[in-house]
Amino acid sequence: MWKTSWKLAAAFVLVSVFAVIDEVRHFYHPYRTGLWQDIVLDITGGLYGILSYYFLEKTEKKKNKATWTL
Repeated sequence: MWKTSWKLAAAFVLVSVFAVIDEVRHFYHPYRTGLWQDIVLDITGGLYGILSYYFLEKTEKKKNKATWTL
């Protein structure tokens, strides 16, 4: 469980850092705007993806465990 928690936390931190860096980069581009709302949207999408992966993985493990149990 702890290994999974660290992996999920690391993925969330990486998504958050990437979202901030991407918006800062947009801020300095002359034809783009860097908005804090885009950062929130990117982080929300990343969190949705991370949690979806977690729950799908958990479901698959239950399914495989039930299949192999005698």
